[in-house]
Amino acid sequence: YLSRYYRYPKFVKALIDTPRMYDRQMNEIDALQRTGRILVIRPGRAVTVSRTEKDVRKLMALYREGRKTADRAWGALSRYLAS
Repeated sequence: YLSRYYRYPKFVKALIDTPRMYDRQMNEIDALQRTGRILVIRPGRAVTVSRTEKDVRKLMALYREGRKTADRAWGALSRYLAS
């Protein structure tokens, strides 16, 4: 990155630090979830659709999977919000 964005050292640092920051944030989310301070709703399996996917069938399949995940989490969400 540095050779291409040498004029933007802070941008390069942010790009390099992104995976470490993501891991730290995920660890914090997991810890908060374990203690019951937050409710996390996430896919049951890894999402294989890219951020720039254009295939409508793949996008609709992911949407339906997300709806099913949300439907299954509805009871836990209601209990969490009531507490």
